[in-house]
Amino acid sequence: MIISVNEINIFCSLKIEKYNTESLNDAYSFCKKIAKSHYENFPVGSILVPKNIANYIYSIYAFARVADDIADEISKTNPNQSLILLKQYENCLDNCLTENAINNPIFLSLKDTILANNLPIDLFKKLLIAFERDINFMQANNFDDLLDYCNYSANPIGELILRLFKENNEDTIFYSNKICTALQLINFLQDLSADLNRKRNYIPKSLLKNTQINKEIITNYIEFIEEFLNDGKNILKLVKSFRLRNELRLIILGGKIILKKIRMLAKKCLN
Repeated sequence: MIISVNEINIFCSLKIEKYNTESLNDAYSFCKKIAKSHYENFPVGSILVPKNIANYIYSIYAFARVADDIADEISKTNPNQSLILLKQYENCLDNCLTENAINNPIFLSLKDTILANNLPIDLFKKLLIAFERDINFMQANNFDDLLDYCNYSANPIGELILRLFKENNEDTIFYSNKICTALQLINFLQDLSADLNRKRNYIPKSLLKNTQINKEIITNYIEFIEEFLNDGKNILKLVKSFRLRNELRLIILGGKIILKKIRMLAKKCLN
């Protein structure tokens, strides 16, 4: 049994009359609606993204967004069901390039995206591993554990974007990983209250040292993130695409602005 298109619609909270489609344009339009409803740190709405790449980004984002909804929304009431659905979703990924492909807008567009850009399917599987970890959440013991999680949850997205722009090499991927990890850690800070309510604490135990979250801990966490952002800036010297380079510059700047606001808020509200 594989996940149904109607189930995917529930996860996306979208109401579109027709889901099964053989039209690639309709499939990409479906993914675009998902992407436009959740921006986060993904450049789905940026005018700097070329039109010939935008559809591919919508496809990748829609794939990740639905998997995230399965992991987050369904697991609130039924973690086991969430794991089952996520496995079914992975089966759809495994089959999307074969004759057993599900007639579904997300996987129809994803097939085209993968083939057109020669994308490794392992990068998509890494994302699913991260979502499975979210369902079976375990607090990181130290920063190494946290970085390992980011290697699955965030870094594959950066590499996929680099590959779409044909800018992927050992050096650009290295610095992209720095930026993506930083953005993931920033998201953890932004969602700290909500995550704690769900019994998910993404601050490592080694940093907490059996104490409550305080100003010093948040400051140390922010300093750790800033090191990654500052290292990641080196990618701007390597990327040839003017559009991608400026998109990355804006993303890094946005990350620093958010960190500044969090630092000010922690200074005001925490001991």
